[in-house]
Amino acid sequence: MSAAPPTCPRHEFTLLVLGPAEAGRTSLMRAVSQSPVAASAVESTGPAGLGEAPTAVGTYLAGDVRLLLLDASGRHPVSSMPEIDAAVYVVDAQHPASHIGAALELRVLLNELQVPVVVAVDRCDAPEEADRIAHRLSARSDQRAMPCHLGDPSACRSVVVAALTELLAHIECPSSVGQVGTVDQALRTGGRR
Repeated sequence: MSAAPPTCPRHEFTLLVLGPAEAGRTSLMRAVSQSPVAASAVESTGPAGLGEAPTAVGTYLAGDVRLLLLDASGRHPVSSMPEIDAAVYVVDAQHPASHIGAALELRVLLNELQVPVVVAVDRCDAPEEADRIAHRLSARSDQRAMPCHLGDPSACRSVVVAALTELLAHIECPSSVGQVGTVDQALRTGGRR
């Protein structure tokens, strides 16, 4: 009788996607998620404490790795959410009026969660400009600012890969590196092997 082949444990990572309205959060999630991005309404406990805020969920599978994408902008405190492994904060470079509110939300995020954060600056071509905008939003110097165009699915995948790369830099367990690498490779190729 032969022994059953060893099974690899499933690895799940949760990526929080935040940012002002119309900044490109949903575009990012739709470009990466292999399932339809499901939206629902949840009670907002944010600073206003009134009404409902949208929450969207998408998933991406690569091998034995599951990436859960969670958009919970407007839902505070984020520390009450499920375990978050990394975050992407999306801001539109062409909409500076949203940057004041974005700075407040990013500051709350940074104070509540101790996870890697990538600031994705949509509709921006220059890394220096992305850095300036992220700095104005109170991003720490160790947080990556990434210029991107979220209307392009490959740019969306690159943002997620950057967030996973930042997560890898913070993971202490070297055995997880290959697992996230599987997601990284699959995202870079658009899910093609």
